[in-house]
Amino acid sequence: MISSKVYTKVEEIPAADWLELCDDSNLSFDLRFLKAVEAARPENIDLRYALIYQYGIPAGAAVFQLIKLKPGGYRIGFSNSQGRSRLKWLTSKLQNHLPIYLVLCGNAFTNGASGIIKNTWVSQANMDMALNEVMNEIIRNKKYKGVSISLVKDLSDNEMIDLSYKGFCYGPNMTMLIHPDWRSFDDYINELRPKYKSRAQRALRKGGDIERRELRMAEMIEYRDEIYFLHQNVYKRSDFQIAKIDIDFFWNLKSNLGDDFQMTGYFINDCMIGFTTRVFYKNILEGYLHGIDYSINKRYCLYENILYDDVKAAIESRASLLNLGTTAPGMKSAVGAVPVPMKSYLKFKNHAINKVINPGEYFTTEEKVIRFPFKIKERFLDKNKNFNQGVFT
Repeated sequence: MISSKVYTKVEEIPAADWLELCDDSNLSFDLRFLKAVEAARPENIDLRYALIYQYGIPAGAAVFQLIKLKPGGYRIGFSNSQGRSRLKWLTSKLQNHLPIYLVLCGNAFTNGASGIIKNTWVSQANMDMALNEVMNEIIRNKKYKGVSISLVKDLSDNEMIDLSYKGFCYGPNMTMLIHPDWRSFDDYINELRPKYKSRAQRALRKGGDIERRELRMAEMIEYRDEIYFLHQNVYKRSDFQIAKIDIDFFWNLKSNLGDDFQMTGYFINDCMIGFTTRVFYKNILEGYLHGIDYSINKRYCLYENILYDDVKAAIESRASLLNLGTTAPGMKSAVGAVPVPMKSYLKFKNHAINKVINPGEYFTTEEKVIRFPFKIKERFLDKNKNFNQGVFT
């Protein structure tokens, strides 16, 4: 017997049932993180949380973001040229005339599996059925007038069996194992092949004049306008623009996560040229959102320095895994990250549109060159089985 309960606020969630399913190894289900997102959600997003029970026992949990995509107010990039013009024409017509309502099972502000978690004893068929019922209930209760889309984002372990959902892969999540023998950043540098060691040293030299400051809550308020502006620089370059963060989003994360959230500002002559954020949870470091002044990015190799700083922070915190997200796989692989394939599932409420549109034709990831910078491949390859996302060099 499968049943579910949907909540509109984090404070309504039965914490004991939630924590029985969601430990501290997944940021997206951390109640502190969810509370921070709730406090600083953009105006076009509503939030829902669901607990799924089987015979009265917690069987699964899900996080939803209900996103209203206003006409002309979003951008969708297409990674595959096949059929691109047809879908681009359709979405342009829709966004110019109708609002689109996206019921996202997952989080628009995180990468990796962020939408649903289930107990191992629950069948995928039962979970699919419960998830579909919850998403349909959300759409019915909101009484959307426009185009409604259900999207289950970034599944890594589970395949949805429900054939009304169309699966597609947009891009891999780039993750990096931190070897336990690395006691310092120099240990990591010494593991690199000569080509990549020289590349790292060159980037670090070009970034030598950058001053790094860990920003506390007072400084985050002081630099809030610069932080927002620099992050918008990155957001405007992204393929998917569906939800802008609130100007106080990072402050709320720091308020709720405390020392598990870190923001580092990058300064030249006392002027902020960039920032990055990191979240520490269990034995994982998440290289989270960042902001960049692209006009001087190349001069100082700013983005590369952010990536190397993530590696350094992971080593110093004794993390075993560094999660770097889905963008710039070539550059991240040059640092040492490897691709973990992620699959998402989409369904239009309109049956006719759902039958015609196959997102796999438009979002299939094109082959990318994935670099492997380490001297000893086997040490890292043994623990990472997902190497079918590109060509290794």
